[in-house]
Amino acid sequence: MVLMAIVGSLGIGKTLALTYLAWRNYRKGVKIYANYDLKIPYTPVKTIKDVLNMKEGFFAGDELWNWLDCTHPDTIIVQDDNVSSVKDMYAFASVQSVNFKLDNLIDDVQCIVSSRELGINEPLYEIRTSTNSIKVTGNHRFFVFKNNKIEEVYAKDIKAGDCVLVAKKINSPKKRLIDKNLAEFLGYVHGDGTIYYTGDGTYWKRRKAVIKCDDQDKELLETYGKIMKKQYSLNYNINKSNSANCYRLTIISRDFIRKLAHILQHDPKIEVSKWGLRFNDIPDVVVRSNNTILSAYLRGLFDAEGSVVFKRLNSKMSANGTAIHTRICINMNSGLNFMRLKNLLLRFGIRSTVRRVTYRSKGKKETEGDKLIIHDRESVLLFYKHIGFNSRHKKELLKKCVNYIKKRKINNNKANLLPFGKLLKSVMESLCKDNGVPINTFG
Repeated sequence: MVLMAIVGSLGIGKTLALTYLAWRNYRKGVKIYANYDLKIPYTPVKTIKDVLNMKEGFFAGDELWNWLDCTHPDTIIVQDDNVSSVKDMYAFASVQSVNFKLDNLIDDVQCIVSSRELGINEPLYEIRTSTNSIKVTGNHRFFVFKNNKIEEVYAKDIKAGDCVLVAKKINSPKKRLIDKNLAEFLGYVHGDGTIYYTGDGTYWKRRKAVIKCDDQDKELLETYGKIMKKQYSLNYNINKSNSANCYRLTIISRDFIRKLAHILQHDPKIEVSKWGLRFNDIPDVVVRSNNTILSAYLRGLFDAEGSVVFKRLNSKMSANGTAIHTRICINMNSGLNFMRLKNLLLRFGIRSTVRRVTYRSKGKKETEGDKLIIHDRESVLLFYKHIGFNSRHKKELLKKCVNYIKKRKINNNKANLLPFGKLLKSVMESLCKDNGVPINTFG
């Protein structure tokens, strides 16, 4: 079946023309489908799925876009083997969705991908939880815990204080498309390095292919140099940088970088130009690989641009007026989609928050960028277990955070699947009412 659309400005007669065509086809004996009243015998169509299941007949679809539960094009969607924005997805892509009977996520739900302009006076709604946010049209549905059960609620009907369900963990691909050691090194280069490679047929052919990484931590540079030496027999040098107060790791190998460019040249997240390879985000070859590869890449990336906070700060919630803050952060002003990283961390069950921050560089204008923060105590433990650091300083700080959390047995998660406190109170009130017992008896 071929679907055709009548388009044009509001009030020019699209619905009238569509109805006329439906009547003509009805007189010819064609089976008629419609999503509005045609005043002739027809089969009602209520969902997009009904449209996709049609094989023959005439379909009169008026205001079809009002059925679509649309999200903002920059919204990150979890697919069966990738994590990408809606605008980068292909039509009828398979995405992960919750299955309450199995109590997990499944991969065989198809998502319709299309683009449209918002209708007249049609607003976008931004739904925020303690760790997540999303922009959608009013007819987009969410799972909300209310009345002691899970209900589907339209975005336009969600109110402040409603408990919106979010995924605590997402599925991981099983494939391994890149070597673990290479993934770890590339993660570090993504954060603190540059790959210069101009190809054999360019003006810059005589310039040697080179990988450079700058860091104040000379010991960390030694660690990554040894990884490449042991795994790929590559020689490296570490010298004091002349242009900055740091050290520089240098690896020169045209053959190795040519092979690396061949692996990454078709990756949409990597820009290959006459100057070299530029990371615009975490490569798809890493994202489409299993958690062992992703973990290695993230360890390198957090080694380069991550930080650990273990600090005593003022707090009105504690008896002595202070509290220990434990968190892991990463911030870069370019080359990383933080919402995509946030969803990738869910493959390990690690929850995080993304905030907009201002970067200040000496002698340069202020620029805005994103910062990802892992402050949920359980998530800090999961980061320690599955990712960690090679940097000795960051590793020691993270160990202090973990020991503090375990010693105090702190497990106050920012995002709970269900509000068990409210649920328990509701159950108790119901029991007391049924048995004629005052609620204050339980203090």
